[in-house]
Amino acid sequence: MKIKVSENLHELAQRFEKYGQLFVVGGYVRNSLLGFTETDIDIASRLSPEKISSILKNTKFEIIEK
Repeated sequence: MKIKVSENLHELAQRFEKYGQLFVVGGYVRNSLLGFTETDIDIASRLSPEKISSILKNTKFEIIEK
């Protein structure tokens, strides 16, 4: 089953493509499978926080480390 993703998430995944995989995790996946409205998206990567910061520097994307 495929989960529908927004253009923003697709764009974000494309930025990561040459560095490694980007994973959609958590409630977004569950809610999508159950047909609920998505409110926020949790993502994970095997990349270091420093590498992620460098990939997303000067973009419209915000990093919130948890």
